Amino acid sequence: GCTVLITSAPTDALVQVEADFHVQAVEYSRPLAHLKTTDLFTQIAIRRQARLGGHDDALLMCGDEVLEGLTWSVVVWGKGGARTSRGAVLPSVTVSLIEELARGLGYVFSRGALTLGDLREADLTLAVSVSHPARALSRVGAEVMRIDRDLLGSVARAYEGLPLQK
Repeated sequence: GCTVLITSAPTDALVQVEADFHVQAVEYSRPLAHLKTTDLFTQIAIRRQARLGGHDDALLMCGDEVLEGLTWSVVVWGKGGARTSRGAVLPSVTVSLIEELARGLGYVFSRGALTLGDLREADLTLAVSVSHPARALSRVGAEVMRIDRDLLGSVARAYEGLPLQK
């Protein structure tokens, strides 16, 4: 027989500064991570397992290194800088926009190795995608992440102020 899985989600406002976003760290590296593909079956299965475990989504790890979310990128803010993973991840147009606005807010932006320790020490960790450009990561597993609400508000306002792309 054939089994069909259809998923849907409501359309949210682009910037959600009050949303709680709880993820589970999962050991998984996407094959050909630098390419956007339509093969999301493994990612959907990982998300389903995370949700069955009480989480909203999953954070992909390679050993101690934080890579990306299933369909989103990670941007860590703190100590005057913002950083995203340089690992095997899909390049993100939204991260490029976040990079531009980070510099406008006076932050140095870089790409480098990220660990869960970096997320724990951060003032703010964003789960960044085209539909959620300023979504704060609130927990990884049982561990509560710091959320600097003033910084989150500044990022959200700066993102909303970016010119629309045609």
